[in-house]
Amino acid sequence: MTKLWIDDGGEGSFAVVSLTGELWHETVGAAEAHLMERVAGGGAVRLVLDLERLSFLDSAGVSMIAKTVRAVRGVGGTLLLVVPDGTQPRRVLAITGMDHQVRVLDALGKAVAEERPG
Repeated sequence: MTKLWIDDGGEGSFAVVSLTGELWHETVGAAEAHLMERVAGGGAVRLVLDLERLSFLDSAGVSMIAKTVRAVRGVGGTLLLVVPDGTQPRRVLAITGMDHQVRVLDALGKAVAEERPG
């Protein structure tokens, strides 16, 4: 059985959601539900989606990312992805063109520095 762990941090309108494991059709439901609740319920308008510890990403995961982009933009917010260069998830984002739809950085520290209020 494949596992996906979700870690959520941040405060107010700023959030960092980290996904660890594999994001694919069997695991995407929980991640998508969490992100949609975070955006709609918590008003996270500055969202960093940290995929540094994601080992696998398929088309269902890319679709979830696209939906998250639309949801965050729909509330006037910004989304940054953190995906290290040379990883399978980064290659999938490049192949699908998702890396042209949302800003992708290679390190969490860079993304937090850009998005954290204050």
